[in-house]
Amino acid sequence: MITFKSTEDLAKLPATDPAFPTVKELVERLITEYTPPGGTYNADDYGYVILIEEPDVNRTLDEIWDGCTLLDIYWEGIMLRDMFGHQRLKEGKYTPGQIDRRWTPEIQADFRNWLKKNMNTL
Repeated sequence: MITFKSTEDLAKLPATDPAFPTVKELVERLITEYTPPGGTYNADDYGYVILIEEPDVNRTLDEIWDGCTLLDIYWEGIMLRDMFGHQRLKEGKYTPGQIDRRWTPEIQADFRNWLKKNMNTL
């Protein structure tokens, strides 16, 4: 896994790597464009780009989400997870601590049911 928090971090990835153009574009669009002239970008506050590499597929990625593997995270549904989490927090069903750490099987099942129920309206 390679983390890109600035344009300087692009040096971590060879320019010949097939992922380089995409990563470079993401860094430019998500970091460079949001850095004020003469200012600094705080990646820990505003986010950064992560390239998941093949060796990362089966390991725990604590750098992203404590105790999770790629198979545990619904990558295409991160925004849906956030929507679900905010809704359930607003409803008082779960605490922030429950939503912000690895989900229990109960919360995972609730999320799956929520997705099934709301899929046509999302």
